[in-house]
Amino acid sequence: MSVAPRAGGRPPPPPPPPPHPPPGPPPGGGRPPPARPPPPTGETAGAHDTTRRFTFVITETALRWGFCPPEVRAGQAAHIASTTTLPNVEIGVIPLGAPVHEVPLHGYEMFDDRLVNVGLEHATVAVTDPSDIATCHGLFRLMADAALMGDDCRALLDQVRS
Repeated sequence: MSVAPRAGGRPPPPPPPPPHPPPGPPPGGGRPPPARPPPPTGETAGAHDTTRRFTFVITETALRWGFCPPEVRAGQAAHIASTTTLPNVEIGVIPLGAPVHEVPLHGYEMFDDRLVNVGLEHATVAVTDPSDIATCHGLFRLMADAALMGDDCRALLDQVRS
């Protein structure tokens, strides 16, 4: 939005700040927010499409990192644990102290043998060179081999939740 200058070449003063909210209970009648989000829709609903397969690997360190409050981390771990029960989804968690001799320097998403998206701090790079994609597949296999899957994964996620 641009503001036309007043006579004398100066723009008008900014509007006053909004008034403080009225005292009283917060919106929603003072109830706490729901403990879990609604079922997935849109892109996140793809995991429920049994014609597609998904494999995810995450580190225990990432699950325990104090970036968000403990109750949020517990909810994330619960959601991941419930997702491991989907027939077309495999999730692995690399436990603290697991020997991993090579790690990727950036997170990435492999879609197939033709495309890998690499997430950088400031951009996403689409990788299509077959030798680069083979490198990503090899790194992923190393990470997946170090990860706990199935019941062992769920047991670790239960520890993260508590």
